[in-house]
Amino acid sequence: IRSFLYLIAFCVLYLFLMKMDLSRLFVIAMLMSLGGVLIMNRIVYVFITQYFRKSDGFLKKVIIIGYNETSKRLAKQLEEDRIGTEIIGYCEDAKMVHELSNYPIVGNVSDAIELSRNYNVSEIFSTITPEQNENIYQLIEKADQACIRFRIIPNFNFYLHFPVHTDFLGDMPVFSRRKEPLD
Repeated sequence: IRSFLYLIAFCVLYLFLMKMDLSRLFVIAMLMSLGGVLIMNRIVYVFITQYFRKSDGFLKKVIIIGYNETSKRLAKQLEEDRIGTEIIGYCEDAKMVHELSNYPIVGNVSDAIELSRNYNVSEIFSTITPEQNENIYQLIEKADQACIRFRIIPNFNFYLHFPVHTDFLGDMPVFSRRKEPLD
C-alpha cells in the first residue's frame, strides 16, 4: 500500500511539473485500475498459498539428524515456512537427548534413510557434520541413491559469535559480517 501511494504521489507530481496534456479521468482510471489489480493479485496469492498449505500433495516431509541448538533453530525456521513443511522428527542417539522436544526422536542417526523411506520423507537435514560423525558420508550416499535430498546445516557458533553472510568464491564458502550491496 505504501509503495502504491508513493507511485500515485510521484505520478501526480510528475504530471504537475511536466504540465502534460493528459486527461485527468484517464490518469485516475489508470491508477485506480492498477490499485485494483494489485489488490486482486494479493487476494489470489493468499488463496493459492492457503490451498498449497492444506494440500497433502505439496507437503514437504523432513527429518532432522541431530538434536542440538542448531536443530531446534532449524525446526523453528521450518515451522515458519510459507508452504507446508511437516517435520517427522529427529534422528539422534537416545543417550544424546537430555530434554523433551516438540517432535519425537524417531530413531538413531544410522536409521535415517530407512525411516525416511517409511515416512515418505523428501528431505533430510543434518545438523551433525561429517567431521562429527563419519557415518554421515554413508548416509549422504544412501540418500542420493534413494532420491532423498540431503542437506547439511553446519554450526558455526563455535567459531563465530555474530550473524554471517555466506558467499562463494568458486566452490569455497566465504563468510562476512554483512552483505555489501555494490559488491
